[in-house]
Amino acid sequence: MDRAYAPDLTAPQGWEKAWEVAEQRELERVEKAKSKATAFLLGPPTSHEGLLARSGFFVKGDPDGGNGGNGGRSQVRDSEDSLEVIVVQRINGTIRPMPGSGLPEDTALPLDFPPEPRIARALAGCTVRLPAWSTASDIDNIIAALEDMSFPGWQQDCPWLQGQLVLVLDEQGHARVANLDVAYELETGLTVTTSRENT
Repeated sequence: MDRAYAPDLTAPQGWEKAWEVAEQRELERVEKAKSKATAFLLGPPTSHEGLLARSGFFVKGDPDGGNGGNGGRSQVRDSEDSLEVIVVQRINGTIRPMPGSGLPEDTALPLDFPPEPRIARALAGCTVRLPAWSTASDIDNIIAALEDMSFPGWQQDCPWLQGQLVLVLDEQGHARVANLDVAYELETGLTVTTSRENT
């Protein structure tokens, strides 16, 4: 196995030209990825600023590039765009945190104003990423559906929740978001299927 990935491995006889082209493409891909990630590197440890200041933590705005919040992640991880959502549950008409959030299960979440900071922080810990494949073809409709589920009061002066999309599950742990059927179970986690897969 190590030999197959050795940098000094030579091309098999007859494959020299294709090998050379593939190596050049890989070098270009790596250089492009490094270039894209450069803007998100932390400064040297000898800097007099603290780590949070160097990382841009105190800079207003979206450090992940705005419009969907995946700019920085996409550059550094070279990943596809996807959406992150804070998952909550509607039980008997009341919005409640998910089991396992660290909050009492009978916690009623306010909708017209942000929850207190310790609750908001726990809710931010209930953030999951929808699979990239699920949002690739219809991201605008999915964002619109999630915005319809969200609570404007949570966008006011609450750094933990501001700008975040909310996924509201029903009592059985299900939600319909545009063309997606989303389900959550403690044992299996989040499951996302398209409506086509369910017919």
